[in-house]
Amino acid sequence: MKKLIALLLAMSMVFALVACGGNTNNGGSTNNGGNTTNNGGSTNNGGSTDNTGDDNTSDIVTFEGDYTYLDWVSTLSANWNIHDYETSDQSYPISYLTSGLYEFIFNDELNPVEGRNPYEGYVIVPEMAAELPIDVTEQIAAEGKWAIPEGATSGYAYVIKLNPDAKFEDGTPIKATDYVESMKRLLDPKLQNYRATGYFEGSFSIIGAQEYYNAGKSVTIDNGVAGTIAAIADLTKNADGVYCLADGTVVYLAIGYGIDWCGGNSLADYVNAYGDAYFAMDTWEALYAMVDENGKIALTDEALALFLPVITGNPNWGETDADAINYLVFDQSYPEIEYDGNVALWESGEYEITFVLNKSLAGFNLLYNLTGNWLVKCDLYDSCIKEETTASGTIYTSTYCTSVETSCSYGPYRMDSYQTDKGMHFVKNENWHGHTDGKHVYVDPVDGLTYPMFMTTAINCVVVSEVATAKLMFLKGELMQYGLQEDDFDAYRNSDYCHFT
Repeated sequence: MKKLIALLLAMSMVFALVACGGNTNNGGSTNNGGNTTNNGGSTNNGGSTDNTGDDNTSDIVTFEGDYTYLDWVSTLSANWNIHDYETSDQSYPISYLTSGLYEFIFNDELNPVEGRNPYEGYVIVPEMAAELPIDVTEQIAAEGKWAIPEGATSGYAYVIKLNPDAKFEDGTPIKATDYVESMKRLLDPKLQNYRATGYFEGSFSIIGAQEYYNAGKSVTIDNGVAGTIAAIADLTKNADGVYCLADGTVVYLAIGYGIDWCGGNSLADYVNAYGDAYFAMDTWEALYAMVDENGKIALTDEALALFLPVITGNPNWGETDADAINYLVFDQSYPEIEYDGNVALWESGEYEITFVLNKSLAGFNLLYNLTGNWLVKCDLYDSCIKEETTASGTIYTSTYCTSVETSCSYGPYRMDSYQTDKGMHFVKNENWHGHTDGKHVYVDPVDGLTYPMFMTTAINCVVVSEVATAKLMFLKGELMQYGLQEDDFDAYRNSDYCHFT
C-alpha cells in the first residue's frame, strides 16, 4: 500500500450530485466516470453481525406505478461473468444480477448497532444464506480428513445453511448442489477462470482449491502471496550455489516478472518508471543483465548482493533486507486430481454447504469474504463453453453472461435488453427473495417511516463517453446522477442540493 500511494501520479476527490425526485437506492454499484456510488451495500465495518431482521411487511410504505432509474457508464461491459470479470465496468451488471451469501446494510431502527447512531454503522445480515455461519472446526478436525492444525478448535471449518427461498430468475430453486457445482466450474483447471484465485490466494483459502485449479500444470508461485518462505536464511543451496526449498525446488528473484508485492507489476516496471527517485541504481544494470526470458533470476549470493541495494538503498522505497522474501518465486508442479474428495467445499444437506479453510478466519473478516458469490446457473453455463483445438493445445472460452440470453439473475434485477456500445436495461427480478421477505427495508431518518430498499422497478443505463455530456444530461433530468469533477467544485460544492453517497 505504501508503494501504491507513493507512486500514484494524481488523485482527485469526487462526490456525487444526485437529482431530487426519486429513491436512488437501486441495489447496485454505479461507475460514473469519477464517482463510484454503492447503493446496495458497503464494505465498511463498524456494525453488528447477529441481526437477521424480522418480517416487517405490515408496516412498509407501498408505492404504485413504475420508477425507472436513469444511469450511465463511460464504458459498456461486454462480459459480466462472475467467474472471470476483471474490471469495474464488467462488475457493473453483476451488482444487479447477483446476491452475496451475506450483505452489509445501514443500521437503523430495524437493524440497530449498539453504541452507534442510526446510519453511522452497518449490520451484516444473511442474504443467500439463511443464518450466520456455524463453526464446526472441532467436529471436522475430529474426523481427520482435512489438514486442520492440531489443537485448533475454531476458525477453520464452517457450515452455511442456505436461504430456501432463493431462486434463479426462471424460478428454479437454488440448492446446495448449485453452490458445489458452481465452485467446481470456477476452479476447473481447463477453464482458468480469473476470479478463481479469490478462493485460495489471500485470507479466504479453501483447502484443495489451489491444487485442483492447477491440476496437471506447473505454475509459478508468488511467495509474497503464498508465504512459503519466511526468511532467505531458511533456504538451502544446491551444488551450483542456487537457493532452493527443502525438496530441491529452485527459488528465483522476480525482477521482470509481475508479483503481488508490486501490485501485479514487476520491480523492473517501477525501476524503469522512477529510477533513482525511489531506488539505488548502482547495481541495477548488472542485476538486470542476469534476468532470463521469463523475467526471473535464480537466487544466488551474487544475485542477492546486487538486488538488496536496489530496494534498500533509497529511503523513498522504504524497504529492508527482510522485504526481499516478497520478491521470491518458485515453480511448482501439481498432479492431476478430481474436485470431489480433494476440495473442501461440499454439500452437507439439501440447503447446506460445509467448507474448510487453510487459514483461520472468523467474525467480520469471514463474513466480508462471503458478501460476494461464485454461484452460476450451471446448465446455462455449460452450454456457453466453447472448445477449440489449436497447434498449442485445446483452448476453452465462454460466452456466459455476455448477452441477455446467456445471463441468469439471482439478484434484485434481471437484464432484459442489451445493445452493444449503446446501453443495457434491467427490470425487477420478481423471483428474487428479497422483494417479498420483509427484511429488505429501511427506516427513513427524517419521517421515521419504513420503506422498501428496492422501490426502483427498472434501471436504464446508457453509454456516455464524455463527462461533459453526462453533466448536460444530468442538468436536463436525463440522468439521475453525476459525479462532480474538479471544474465543478467552485459552482456546486456548497450547494444545498449536493450530497455525498
